[in-house]
Amino acid sequence: MEQSFEVFSFHLETGNKVKKPYLSTEELCDEILPGRSQAAVRNMVMRRMIPFRKVAGRLVFVRAEIETWVESSPGISLEEIQSEGR
Repeated sequence: MEQSFEVFSFHLETGNKVKKPYLSTEELCDEILPGRSQAAVRNMVMRRMIPFRKVAGRLVFVRAEIETWVESSPGISLEEIQSEGR
């Protein structure tokens, strides 16, 4: 079972909530790719269709890389994907 990272952290100086720069597979499915299962994301990783990193054997997605990847994909914008999921 994959361990989940917290989606938000707190900025130490201001105390404001900020989005974490890294996502787990579960967080990626929940936040950026609603409607995609974790198995589907792992399949995309296996086929090297999505940017990813492996840290200590765990899949990690860099938020900025994923957002750039989604925006560069033809047909739909990140805002449209997120509005469909909510």
